[in-house]
Amino acid sequence: MSDTSWGEKVKLIIWIFLDGLERFFTQNKLLKLLSLALAFLIWFTVSTQEQGDRLLQDVPLRVLHSPTTIITNVVPKAVNVRVRGPLAVVNDLDPEGIEVIVDVSELDPGNYVIGPEEVHHIPSTVEVRQIDPPYIPINLERKIVRDLPVSPQIVAGQLPSDRVIIGSTVEPSTVQLAGPESKVNRIEHLVTERIVIPENAASQHTFLVNVVPPGQHMTITPARVKVTVTIDEVVEKRLDHLTPKRPPRVRIPSGTSLSVTLRGPRTFLDKIGPDDIIVSVNVAGLSRGEHEVTPSIALPDEFRDWVQVIAIEPPSLTVRVR
Repeated sequence: MSDTSWGEKVKLIIWIFLDGLERFFTQNKLLKLLSLALAFLIWFTVSTQEQGDRLLQDVPLRVLHSPTTIITNVVPKAVNVRVRGPLAVVNDLDPEGIEVIVDVSELDPGNYVIGPEEVHHIPSTVEVRQIDPPYIPINLERKIVRDLPVSPQIVAGQLPSDRVIIGSTVEPSTVQLAGPESKVNRIEHLVTERIVIPENAASQHTFLVNVVPPGQHMTITPARVKVTVTIDEVVEKRLDHLTPKRPPRVRIPSGTSLSVTLRGPRTFLDKIGPDDIIVSVNVAGLSRGEHEVTPSIALPDEFRDWVQVIAIEPPSLTVRVR
């Protein structure tokens, strides 16, 4: 009984298979023939399409690296790429629309020679045969950032002789310098581009200027600073009744006094009074007796760089060395 059932099952399976095969070839014949013809046409078009080579020149090259590293050598901005594929597709390629990638984002600082392999935005039917140059040298260095002070480069330019620059301020006074560790660590301060003061500049003149990068592969943030320059009028001032200091063993006639004429910025001269001036005479090496000596004038340290002695009256003093 069981052998008969098994034989019937096999016959049923064979009948179902043959019936399905018959239906496949006898039903929807037109649709099947059209599908077959279309598939053959597509295969024939692709397989018989003319193939061609082309050299794509100046294809952009992009190097990917970690934000913590910086490339310190000169890397070409473009390469040449030779491709092969369907002639119509190859001839339609735009080199500027393609990109060659060199990825060093996972590499530690060091010197490398890497062959570019990734070519983006190129059709799948096109084969990349060659990239020239085949290898790209890459020098990677650790990138650091330091806060550094900024000094203005000020040129008086056409300022008249009766006006002088007496000070300047920079805002912000420090900027951030980012670049290769070996170079950034050697720099102690930055400078602005040259600032030429115009002839008619006001007493306070403000400029928005660039900070000069100290070398290649370095960036400055912010790139511009505000420099305010203070300009003052140059005037003269006369101080009278100045009494010279008397050295030991020297006699100076009673009532002896001098007048001194000073020249400098008004801001400084307004602060100087007779008590700030030291008048002295040098008698070193002089024998006993009466002599004519030239007095010397000493100014306080805070004025020496700005104030000039232009006249002393009388120009000499009579002293007696005992």
